[in-house]
Amino acid sequence: MIFVTSDIHFSHSNIIKYCNRPFENIFEMDDYIIKKWNETVSYDDTIYILGDFMFSRNIENIENYVNKLNGYKILVLGNHDNFSIDDYKLAGFNEVYDGIIEKCIHNKRWIMCHYQMAHWNGSHKGSFHLFGHEHWKQQYELKHSLFKELHFSERKYNVCMDANNFTPINFLYLIKKLETREINNNF
Repeated sequence: MIFVTSDIHFSHSNIIKYCNRPFENIFEMDDYIIKKWNETVSYDDTIYILGDFMFSRNIENIENYVNKLNGYKILVLGNHDNFSIDDYKLAGFNEVYDGIIEKCIHNKRWIMCHYQMAHWNGSHKGSFHLFGHEHWKQQYELKHSLFKELHFSERKYNVCMDANNFTPINFLYLIKKLETREINNNF
């Protein structure tokens, strides 16, 4: 199976406060996320991590966490992933990318990166966009009237841990969820 997640923020104590995460401390948060991850993702599964894996100044700490997690791990760098691609590979990630990646998964085109985009390659033809960075809780929030205008295609999904019960998401679930959403044909 293939999964995706983002914005784990292992060992980041302030993320508990900033995002109102329901944990007393980083040890409780990290243990809970590792447990949920390993209950969901098996050793033979693949998982995309769309940025902000861990707050650490020490690559050995990152390696320690990577080794605790199941799956073939593909990291797309986020704004808090500060080591080099080579360092992340040495820490145990199977693949590491900087920027946007496009993949065909389950016969669907997926455009994945850390940040949300209003337009992406094939958005007017039904491709899907997965992103993180935004730690809001719901998958679709009308924050103000401009929100709808800025989000031309709704075939996108926030895979941030905060928006998904701190659990990686299966691509088959995402297909069911996103296929019913509108495509922007106004190009």
